[in-house]
Amino acid sequence: MARKLPSNSPMHGLSARKEVRRKVLICDEERNIARLMQINLERMGHEVVVATDGQRAMDAVQEHSPDALIMDVIEPGVDGYEMLRKLRSNPKNMGLQVFLLTTEATGAHPISIDEFGPVKILHKPFDSAQLSGLLD
Repeated sequence: MARKLPSNSPMHGLSARKEVRRKVLICDEERNIARLMQINLERMGHEVVVATDGQRAMDAVQEHSPDALIMDVIEPGVDGYEMLRKLRSNPKNMGLQVFLLTTEATGAHPISIDEFGPVKILHKPFDSAQLSGLLD
């Protein structure tokens, strides 16, 4: 049986910390969008790492080994398609769940994303319910 904390305890009324569900890397040069996603994903119990361009995201994949990557297609330096190409060329990253953020119409991608294994598309603008459904 759990011991009840006294009402004057600094821990009184605090619930147990949520277990981290997944580690998610967000790559978007638009800091407000990245921050919005980070806040929502952390509220859902995920650990979040943010990169503001493609090269930083590539480095973060190696450093943090995320379970999922949400990346904007249009990034300075290394764009989302090139990042996807580089990531999937390393067998270590084949299990990485990838979501491409785009404003492009479905099917309007300049490359066939099917060649890179499972990739899901999230269209901007999106809402927190769509974001929530991605990782469940």
